[in-house]
Amino acid sequence: MHHDSGSRIHSSRRGIATIWVVVAIPVITTLMIVVLDVANVWLAKSELKNAMDSGALSGVKTWGEGSSTLAARQAADRAASTNRVLGTSLTLSTVEGGCANNNLSSTGEIVLGSYVDAGTTFAFNCNVVPNCGINVPFAVRTRKTVAVTSLASSLFGFPVGPFQVTAESYARYSCPGGPPQLFRVDTYGCVCP
Repeated sequence: MHHDSGSRIHSSRRGIATIWVVVAIPVITTLMIVVLDVANVWLAKSELKNAMDSGALSGVKTWGEGSSTLAARQAADRAASTNRVLGTSLTLSTVEGGCANNNLSSTGEIVLGSYVDAGTTFAFNCNVVPNCGINVPFAVRTRKTVAVTSLASSLFGFPVGPFQVTAESYARYSCPGGPPQLFRVDTYGCVCP
């Protein structure tokens, strides 16, 4: 009789352990997917930011040294595309339009303009045409949004991803002769019909 009750207790413990394992596996799997997705999005954001930094610096240097707006856009695209985001190369649109500085629109991926240094704040304006003769320096903004696919298409019936990741960078080229520098923008001004 004593042996029989010990067997039941052992069997009962085995059953409880099985229930815990069955409950824990989906929880642990979900947590792993969330952690990996967060890490993937963070990595994509970091790589995209590096690409935008490269593009802005190259574009503003090319433009500030006397090249055309199209050449500046092409230089920005080339520099950005040498970087990969989660193993995928990217491109920036170099299409020009009829707005100031041949910008296509205020929402373009490469926007050319100028900046104003007000001591503690910086303003970017795509409607101002740079002119070194009157100390109106060059500035370029690069901006891109990419989709990051989740490791799971759904969790418990709810769709997951893709996640949209956006990065932008601003670079300036002071007259005369630079060098190109990244800078933080406090105000962004751009009106383009």
